[in-house]
Amino acid sequence: MGLAAPAAAQASVQPAPATVYSMTPERIAASTAALVGLIGVVIGGLVVATGDGGVGTDNGLAGGVVAMMVGLIGMDSAGPL
Repeated sequence: MGLAAPAAAQASVQPAPATVYSMTPERIAASTAALVGLIGVVIGGLVVATGDGGVGTDNGLAGGVVAMMVGLIGMDSAGPL
């Protein structure tokens, strides 16, 4: 009987859960990270698509591939939105 009162008091202190439609700081950070990663993928893809020659010809082909890979990793590490 003596343990019921502390459990009830602790349950009333918990914050209200976030709704599905609310934008929390964590969701904003994850959305921003995914957007920045997507921008990296698009710009890297434009560089790779327009690059003449191969790697080492000063056309930015290797940099474009790296930008695409880092962008994809950044989008994946942003987590679920």
